[in-house]
Amino acid sequence: MIYLNIFGKSEIVPLIIFSTLLITSLFALVPFFKNILGRFLISSSNLFNEGDFIQISGYQGNVVAIRWFTTEITNELGYTVYLPNSIYLNNPLENVNLGKKEEVVSLEFELPLDIKPEIAKEIIKDAALSNFLLYIHKEPEIFIKSVSYTENIYRLKLNITLFDSKYESLLIDQLNKTVMDFLITNRKQEN
Repeated sequence: MIYLNIFGKSEIVPLIIFSTLLITSLFALVPFFKNILGRFLISSSNLFNEGDFIQISGYQGNVVAIRWFTTEITNELGYTVYLPNSIYLNNPLENVNLGKKEEVVSLEFELPLDIKPEIAKEIIKDAALSNFLLYIHKEPEIFIKSVSYTENIYRLKLNITLFDSKYESLLIDQLNKTVMDFLITNRKQEN
């Protein structure tokens, strides 16, 4: 044998054992290096930050902590999930908070005095709650801002929290359509 000529009989067994251990150790370190690489990907490309709401590989929740090997998230049921950072290398990530985070938007609605404020408040609040752009963990606030008996109107103010402010125009459009439909339906029922 060639090995016996190069190495003495006594040296081949330790060389085989050392080579086997070295190869096994390298394979065992692959997940370690993938997690470190995933951590660098998170920090260098600003994929998400603590407090963001993310979705990846069937997991979703708020990011609590970003560590070297894992990312800790809390799901909507309150459970803590530790995701290996290597998951971000091969799976698509959705960061729901990528734009401005949880921005509060205030909208005003002018309505005639002949429409009861309680009914209008309920319609506007229901329209806001049914909107997919609403941040579901914060309840919308609606209140009477002012009343003008000379103009025969009152103003309602709605404060809602959006996931991303770039959809503010879409939200305003949808809410206005809902309120207008209500007013048209209400007027038809009166006549």
